[in-house]
Amino acid sequence: MLNYKNSTLEALELTDEEWIHVRYIIALCKPFDIWTYIYSVSSGSTIHTAWGVYECLFNHLEDQRKKLQRKRIPWKRALLPAIDASLKTLRKYYSRTEGANGTLYNLGTILCPEYKLNMYDINTWEADLKQRYRREFLKYFETNYKQSSTTAMTETATPIESKCYRRISKAMARFSGNIPDSSKLNDAERYLAEGKHIDRI
Repeated sequence: MLNYKNSTLEALELTDEEWIHVRYIIALCKPFDIWTYIYSVSSGSTIHTAWGVYECLFNHLEDQRKKLQRKRIPWKRALLPAIDASLKTLRKYYSRTEGANGTLYNLGTILCPEYKLNMYDINTWEADLKQRYRREFLKYFETNYKQSSTTAMTETATPIESKCYRRISKAMARFSGNIPDSSKLNDAERYLAEGKHIDRI
């Protein structure tokens, strides 16, 4: 057995204070470790979770930053530049979910029965985003799927169009049983009006 007291490795042995440093850093990085693992073992679609995960990571880093700003111990405050760098990197990747890509993330989020529009009820979201994303979802449906949802698919439809239609129709049809029948609402509006759905195991 290696005797650290008589070894040249003795200088590498962590002190009690350094172990506290390690615990701080582990706590700081823990959410990133958790989500990296979850995504690495996932084989299905995860686009509907992306904004929620970003929300979790941003909130975690910003909360930790506020806590460390109140600290007076130098080594704790020394973690602040690392958090700032992490937030900068996170914003860089989050910016890639905006614009045209943002439409896909919005559709993925709303089409998840556990989220729908409830994801945008979190306090950290801007007040107008929920209505903005709702309008975007309905506009996308109106443009691409409304006619297909009210009339039979024609023989002239391309395989790609049929496949897309079946995919979104299947997602919506799953919840149509509990949606009030109303001629004033199209399929997308009825889907949103139902509220979120949670499977019971």
